[in-house]
Amino acid sequence: VLDIGTTKIACLIGRTETDGTLRVLGFGWQKARGVRGGNVVDLGEAVGAIRTCVGQAEDMADIRLRSVTVNLTCGQPESRLYNVQWAVGGRQVEDRDIRGVVNEGRIRTANDGRDAIHAMPQHFAVDATDQVEDPRGLFCSTLGARLHIIDAASTALRSLGACMARCDLEIAELVSAPMAAGLSTLVADERELGCTIIDMGGGTTGMAVFADGQLLHTAQLPIGGLHVTKDLASGLSTSINHAERLKT
Repeated sequence: VLDIGTTKIACLIGRTETDGTLRVLGFGWQKARGVRGGNVVDLGEAVGAIRTCVGQAEDMADIRLRSVTVNLTCGQPESRLYNVQWAVGGRQVEDRDIRGVVNEGRIRTANDGRDAIHAMPQHFAVDATDQVEDPRGLFCSTLGARLHIIDAASTALRSLGACMARCDLEIAELVSAPMAAGLSTLVADERELGCTIIDMGGGTTGMAVFADGQLLHTAQLPIGGLHVTKDLASGLSTSINHAERLKT
């Protein structure tokens, strides 16, 4: 897993044990370069920092990576909700119908010049029956779905892909950073009863809203801890390093 932030880049290499738990085999940490507000602004600098970070993790784990899961902070990620209707024709709902509904949401996102990162059905409707969690096996004429799409600008994602290619790595999967923060810190009860998690990074602040065990909304603001540090340095007429220590 590769976490590309504004102030730091972190890499974790893990292995799934037989009981399903994850064991960390190696990690790397590097001060971020060439990244601002979650976006790559200097390809050469970013590639150098990522290579160094990944190399540290590879040496510790004694593994060479070909692909990584990368957090999504670039491309102004947004949450969008779509109501999709899918004709079934009176037969049983099958897996291909679910895939058709999800693909319809992805197509709508692509028409706006953005790429869908996550397409998550919140609930389904089987004809007049609403709030269906799993419609497979049920008979209906029309399958309805409320889709939660998290997307990002296509050009920014291509720039990220080019950066990873220069590091000789493929992007196995992109994961919304606020969603990952929520899944890693909230317990099942919190996600079920309702909770908002705020993750303040160096250059961006992510927010994720969970309820009924689902991710309902995400947002990202171009403001982070670095802005607080600079405000302190300016207001107190002191150095950045001193302001950082005061903030901490």
